[in-house]
Amino acid sequence: MRLLVLAFFLCAASVYAEYADSAMGVLDTSLPQVALADLPPVVQLMSVQQIEYSVSDEGNGQEYYTLTLVSQSGAEQELYNSQGRMEFAWLVEAEPGTYHLKLECFDSFLNYSFAESNPFRISDGTASAFETPLTFEISSVHPNPFNPTTSIEYSLDQTCECTLQVYNVQGQVVRTLYTGLQDAGVHVAELNGESLSSGLYFVQLKGGLKVTNQKITLIK
Repeated sequence: MRLLVLAFFLCAASVYAEYADSAMGVLDTSLPQVALADLPPVVQLMSVQQIEYSVSDEGNGQEYYTLTLVSQSGAEQELYNSQGRMEFAWLVEAEPGTYHLKLECFDSFLNYSFAESNPFRISDGTASAFETPLTFEISSVHPNPFNPTTSIEYSLDQTCECTLQVYNVQGQVVRTLYTGLQDAGVHVAELNGESLSSGLYFVQLKGGLKVTNQKITLIK
């Protein structure tokens, strides 16, 4: 990212040269067109991934671009920056977890575009051979019945976009406990029903095309 910012300011001076040479003295305002191919859902640590991407610009400016690895928390690690080349072989060196790639491009007229890949998981492949396979389920709700709080344990069999919500018997959402991308594995969410009325509720876990429900009872 630092190199991208440095290149950004270094090329600013060239804007005036481009401006002077441009037809009728009109600045190029066309945005660079960028595309970044998706990666496999799971990428093995220390493997080599061929990153496919494209950068084009209908204007006259020169493109500069940077490829960055972005963690689920938003931390960024620059992988590659260049001018003119369109290929990159990435040796995967990062902590296991969920990431995506971000390709940023600007030209010598300071026009900016970016593209992002799909979320993917970097795995170190050290899972035990005796480990119980993960399933997509609401594992437990404890206590149940509850008053006013309970812990909901659930598991995901793969990294995915998921939602964990609580519905009343009328089918209305009364709580959203989680929404977004989440790693495969076991997770716990806390439900506080202090402002809810006593009665029957349903916890629903959605992930991809999968849905599962669990009845819970609030007694005050």
